[in-house]
Amino acid sequence: MSSKSALAEVKEMGKKIVPAPIRRFFWRAKEFILDHTEFTEKLLGIWKEALFQAEFVRNPSLRTFLLRTIRFSGDLVLVLRDFPMTKAYSLEGQTTRVVFVGREVEEFTHLFFSGDLVKREEPISVWSWQLPKKTKEWLAGGVDMVVHGVSRFFPWRAKAAFQATTPKWISQYFPIPDNCDEPPAGPKMRTLRKIYRDHAGCIGFRYSEQVSDFDVFYHRMYRPYVSNRHGSFVYVEPYEYLYKWFKKGGLILVNCKDELVSAMLVVKNGKWVYAAEAGVMDGNPELHAAGFPRVSVWSTAQWGNSQGCRKFQMGGTYSFRSNGVFQYKTFWNTIVTDFYGFIRNQWQFYLEQPGPALLNDLNEWGIIHEHRHQFYGVVFEGAQEPDAVEIARNLKTAHQDGLAGILRVSPGKMEYLC
Repeated sequence: MSSKSALAEVKEMGKKIVPAPIRRFFWRAKEFILDHTEFTEKLLGIWKEALFQAEFVRNPSLRTFLLRTIRFSGDLVLVLRDFPMTKAYSLEGQTTRVVFVGREVEEFTHLFFSGDLVKREEPISVWSWQLPKKTKEWLAGGVDMVVHGVSRFFPWRAKAAFQATTPKWISQYFPIPDNCDEPPAGPKMRTLRKIYRDHAGCIGFRYSEQVSDFDVFYHRMYRPYVSNRHGSFVYVEPYEYLYKWFKKGGLILVNCKDELVSAMLVVKNGKWVYAAEAGVMDGNPELHAAGFPRVSVWSTAQWGNSQGCRKFQMGGTYSFRSNGVFQYKTFWNTIVTDFYGFIRNQWQFYLEQPGPALLNDLNEWGIIHEHRHQFYGVVFEGAQEPDAVEIARNLKTAHQDGLAGILRVSPGKMEYLC
C-alpha cells in the first residue's frame, strides 16, 4: 500500500471516529484563530463608544486620563487582529518597491503612492513572530521599504538602519482669539478676510439644535461634501453616530445672502469647542472653492468665544504633513495633539539602504512621529549630514506646523530636537 493510500485511509477512519459536529467545531475554531478580523472590529467598536463618552467628561485632567487609559487597553486588544498571522503585500510603484504588512494596504497605497500606478502582487501570509526575520529578508532582497501596520504594542518589531513610527492619525487645535469681531490679522488669514470683504454684510450664522436642521446637514451637506472631496476612498460616518454628537451639541449654520451654504457639527465641553464634521450645501465644489468651509470654522470660533470657550479642537487627520486636510488646518496656527476618535494601528517604517530620492520623498511626505505625547516631524538624513542652516530651517517649519520639533533619523541613530 502506498503512503498516500495509507494517509487517505487514516483520514477516513478519523472521520468515522470523530463525529461531524466536533469536526466542524474544530474547523471553525481553526478558521477563527487564523482570521478573526471581523470579531476584532466588533470588539473595537466598544472602545470607540467608550472614547466618545470619555470626550465629554468635564474635568480636563480626568478626561485625559480616561482617554489615555481607554486607548491603552484598546491598543492591547488591537494586537489580536494581526495575531497569530497577518498578510504582507508587495507594492511596486514607478521608482519604489514597498512591502506593506497589515490590513490597511489600500489606505497606505492611496496615501504614499498618491495616484501613481502601482503593481500589487497577491498577498502572502506570515506568522506574526516571523515578521522581524521576514523584514530583514525583504530589505536584503531588493525591497526599498517595509511598513508594518500593527498595534503600537505589537511585540514582534523589526530592526533596520532607518526606522520611524507614526500614529497614523493626530488632531489639531488652536486657541480662540479674545476678540472675534473680525478675522485675525496675519498672512494666513488673508483668504478669510477677503471672503468677508467680498461678501460684506451678506454672511451670517446661527446655532441650531433642531433635528430637521441635522437631517439637512447630514444628507445634503456632510455626505455629499466628504464624498466629493475624497472620492471612492472615503469613510462616511453613519447617521446614528453623528446624531449622538448632535445630541451633545448642535450645528453652526452659515448663510450667505439668506441662503444656507455651509455648516459645522459642534460640541461645547468646558473651555473647549469641538468640531465633529463639516459640510457645504449639496457638496457644491464652488462653495468649497469660495472658502465657505473657512467661514464655518471662523463662525464656530465666534460662537465658541461667545460661550466662554478658549480652545477650538478641529478634529482628526492623517499624521502626514503634506496631507491636504492637515495643511488646511495649519492656516489656523494649530497645535498637534493626540487623537482619540477610534483605536487604530501604528505604522512602522523600516529602510536599510535607501537612495537619496526615497529619503527626499519621505521627507516631503512629512511623517509625524509621537513620543511621550509630543509630536515631531520626521527628517530622514543620508550619508551627507545637513548643515546647521538646514537643521534650523527644518525645525522652524516643524514649529510652524504646530509640532514640538523634529526627529532626525540617520543610519542607526535617532535624535529629537525641540
